[in-house]
Amino acid sequence: MAQKIIVLVEDSAADARVVTRAIDKLGDATIEIIHHETVENALRYFQESDQSADKRIVLMDLNLPGTSGLTFLKHIKSS
Repeated sequence: MAQKIIVLVEDSAADARVVTRAIDKLGDATIEIIHHETVENALRYFQESDQSADKRIVLMDLNLPGTSGLTFLKHIKSS
């Protein structure tokens, strides 16, 4: 079965743990969680990875310090 990737963009370590535990409880070994604490790191991940190789869902805190989550979404939508 194909790998499914959830890109979690969350600056709070506690919130990231809650989300990760909830997804882990699903027991689906095909789900990989990739956590980024900043929009800049998430953008770098998307620029450097093979966009066609997998299925990805983005879970994002929109109120991040620095570059906002909305800016990230606009960038992803335009690319």
